[in-house]
Amino acid sequence: MEALTPIPVDFIREKVNLSWREAVWGLDRKWLGWRSLVDLARAQSERNHRSELIAELATVDKDRSHRASELARQLAATEPAVDEAYLKRKWLYLVTARLAQTKEEQTEFWKVIEEIYAEFDYPQEMRSFVPYEPPDGNDTGHYQTPYARLESNLQKYLSQAGAEFRS
Repeated sequence: MEALTPIPVDFIREKVNLSWREAVWGLDRKWLGWRSLVDLARAQSERNHRSELIAELATVDKDRSHRASELARQLAATEPAVDEAYLKRKWLYLVTARLAQTKEEQTEFWKVIEEIYAEFDYPQEMRSFVPYEPPDGNDTGHYQTPYARLESNLQKYLSQAGAEFRS
């Protein structure tokens, strides 16, 4: 899954808005890196967010990269708490959407799907597109191959989750 990390900020911003709590959650799980935090702060600065912390974070460079995490955590502490289940669902969508976007570059795409499934503690919403999980009784489509069924279910998930978390 290293090919997926860190997830580019441009991709994330295209899909969802991230709070600082959500960004720190992704940072702690290695889905974001320190440069991603700087990029998020720069994007907020461009949208006229007036915050000394955001301004400082937007100027962090490699020599002071350790500050990015500290500043992001300070920003996160100013926000309301976010439900852990919501955080997991949102990041599951982002990680899965990023994998789907880079599918042509992935030599073992379905194996990575299985790894994501395990990483996120086997979420129910992924079950229909994990290769080793049996189809459920509601899956009545006629597919040429088992992977066509998985791909169809993956696209349904991305569409539904995208609608839930869309910017």
